Amino acid sequence: MAVLLQYNYQTSYTIRQLQENTQISVADLQQVLKTLLKIRLLFCDYTRDTSEPDDATELALPLDAVCHLYQDYKNKKTRVNINVPLRYG
Repeated sequence: MAVLLQYNYQTSYTIRQLQENTQISVADLQQVLKTLLKIRLLFCDYTRDTSEPDDATELALPLDAVCHLYQDYKNKKTRVNINVPLRYG
């Protein structure tokens, strides 16, 4: 919830800014962002460093990646559960 509340003030933040503003650990923030990206409430702009190994964690975003609020978000369901933890496997 703390991450989404940041978007009341701006529509774009770097992951570093979100971490500084919310004081959430980077690992926990990555998990929250993965959930928000998966349901397409946020989208990120970043260029992947080609020196990174290909087996890097899926959707592991660099701290300078910019996450934008998708302002045209629509869902036919009345509720969207964004508190479901992602499964690793």
